[in-house]
Amino acid sequence: MPSSPTTRTLHACLQPPSPALNRLYALPCKTKTHQTNSMSTAHTQVPGEPTHTGTTLVETATAAIQGFGPINQIHQHLCAFHFYSHDMTRQVEAHHYCAHQNEEMRQCLIYDGPEADARLIGLEYVVSENLFLTLLDEEKPLWHSHEYEVKSGVLFMPRVPGVIERRWRTQHLVKVWA
Repeated sequence: MPSSPTTRTLHACLQPPSPALNRLYALPCKTKTHQTNSMSTAHTQVPGEPTHTGTTLVETATAAIQGFGPINQIHQHLCAFHFYSHDMTRQVEAHHYCAHQNEEMRQCLIYDGPEADARLIGLEYVVSENLFLTLLDEEKPLWHSHEYEVKSGVLFMPRVPGVIERRWRTQHLVKVWA
């Protein structure tokens, strides 16, 4: 859809890291249409057969008897809008589901939405400034500060009351690197 002065469409197309994944995911895109502050998001279908009843039954049974320790450690949902550095008109809605490793390090699974059918699109380690400063000089350019994302409100905790969310975000996320 071409952009016009009244409607601007931003494509959040995720480029999988390999041609094989590129083919399997069929270049899924979320299309965000900004018009009078409205946004619509549509997931595309992943190629393949629908989940069979037998598979669903096995998944239900194993969910009741297996442990999911690492997944159960996820305790925080952050949402951010990531922009392509080479094309600022393209953005990705990124939902981070994070687990603390300790007070200075989190690991976050990043999905393209908060819905049950959201796709895993990344993994991000979030570290304190103290840990960032211990990295090798050649590794530091691979990391980015969250200061702008936090102060501008581009990174936030969905559904957390405003005052609590802003206070926590500014006290705990301004001086972190990912």
